Amino acid sequence: MIREAAKGVWCDYCKDKYGWNTQLRDWNLKAKKQAWVTIVSESQRANGIRRSYCLECANDLTTWHDGSIFSFNQQCEAAKAGEVLHV
Repeated sequence: MIREAAKGVWCDYCKDKYGWNTQLRDWNLKAKKQAWVTIVSESQRANGIRRSYCLECANDLTTWHDGSIFSFNQQCEAAKAGEVLHV
């Protein structure tokens, strides 16, 4: 399921990229980027896992190396159908 991210939800990719600041005991300032979209997994194995992405990271994840677009909707449908993607 794909939905607009709630206010105050940060991008998971940015949190992974910029990380936790141990001195301040808080996320790095760059990691605190408002998420644009939240995707909730509906698979049996990963039921309910939420992943949130800012617009910049969402664009990175949907634009393939050849410039083609594989939208989150298309990715979710492929996952539901059990398709294996070969890059």
